[in-house]
This record gives sequence, structure tokens and C-alpha cells, in this order.
Amino acid sequence: MYPKKKMMIVGSHTIAEPDRRVKLMISKLCGEGWHILVGDHSGLDAALQEYLRDMHTDWVRVYTARPRPQHNLDRARNQFKLVADIAGKEGLLAQMVGEALRG
Repeated sequence: MYPKKKMMIVGSHTIAEPDRRVKLMISKLCGEGWHILVGDHSGLDAALQEYLRDMHTDWVRVYTARPRPQHNLDRARNQFKLVADIAGKEGLLAQMVGEALRG
């Protein structure tokens, strides 16, 4: 089964943990087969990767503007798809938005 819809989640590097409402929303979306698109920066991106990894969710795509991921917290399972080395922050966001819109 392939996901029918995609959700792009981005946030501040100053947010260390998504709040309970965000976690509930993500759990619901994952349960419905949504594909989650997330970045690879510190803060919310890393916290979301950790949360999604702990949920054992496979429909996750991690975007990074670096040649190698900074966090990619799913290395052991290797279930998250990695999209790496995108030209700068603007290119990274453009690719994530384009992917989400193609949903």
C-alpha cells in the first residue's frame, strides 16, 4: 500500500519536543496511511524524526540540504527515505513543498 496523502511538517530549531496535540495528529495521520515529510535540522525536525522512529512508521521522507544527514534518527531500521544534497535551504523547501503538493 502506498500513501495517498502527504504532510510536510517544519518548525523552529528552538522547539525541542512536539506538543501532545501535534503527536496525536501525527499518530492519526500515520494510522490513515499519510506520508510524513520532515527536515533534518536540530529542534523540531530531530524531535519529529525521533517520534516517528519510535512509532515504527515507515512512510517518512527526511529532507536535508547536506550531502549526508545531520540527524537521520532512523539509521538502525533504515526505513525512512532520505532526500539529500538539495541546493540550499530554498531548494530544500521548494522540493518538500513540491512533493507535498503532488501528494
